[in-house]
Amino acid sequence: MNDDPQASRRPPEPTAPATPEPGEPPTPEPPARAPRRPRDSAIRAALITGGFGLAPLLLGFLGLSAAVTPPTVDTPTHTVTATITQTVPPSPDTTRTPGPSSSPSTTTEPPSAGWLRTWQGRVTLVSTFTDFDGIPPAHGLSDVKALGFVDGVYLKATEPGDFAKVTPSASPPTADSCLSLIDATNDRTNRLPVVKGDRVCLRTNIGRIVLLDIQDTIVRGEDNSSATAEVTVWTGSATRS
Repeated sequence: MNDDPQASRRPPEPTAPATPEPGEPPTPEPPARAPRRPRDSAIRAALITGGFGLAPLLLGFLGLSAAVTPPTVDTPTHTVTATITQTVPPSPDTTRTPGPSSSPSTTTEPPSAGWLRTWQGRVTLVSTFTDFDGIPPAHGLSDVKALGFVDGVYLKATEPGDFAKVTPSASPPTADSCLSLIDATNDRTNRLPVVKGDRVCLRTNIGRIVLLDIQDTIVRGEDNSSATAEVTVWTGSATRS
């Protein structure tokens, strides 16, 4: 038994090739063993091999992403401009003096002491007398009638001095002012020319007072002419029955 420990660790001594016998072919030597690859070369080879294996997977993943993600579509945008006009009413001018009202004015008749208005309306005077002593007025034998002449229409009273024309610029007459105007008239005629807009005061046979406000006149000869008037009739305490 070999007790030398170093002897077991020594490599075996190379054996010299055997010398062939005369007449025998030489024994071929065994092929030399290929040298070992270094360790880092093996690692690089593994990485390259793994890289080639991952390449198809990456290409497949990218292709799947391209298939799933929809293409981006450029949507045209339209700009709409809206113009809003607001009309603001002007503020009222409080410094101006207000004009006259458009509502119809009402003329208040001044009171006449002792007189009562007994009738009011429209009457067309013709060549026949109209009697204002009856209520309502009617054609009769007295008071006033309308006749035509060359220049227009005139009124004819039963008695001279029983009517008078009111001054155009005067205020609307009352029964008292009409009576005073008739009594003050010096013209004792019983004919009075009239046109549209004239006002005439008349005293009847029994003492009533009549105001004729002429609205229109029509000339058709002496007996076919007419005068239309708004009429007010008053009855007083001195009126005879």
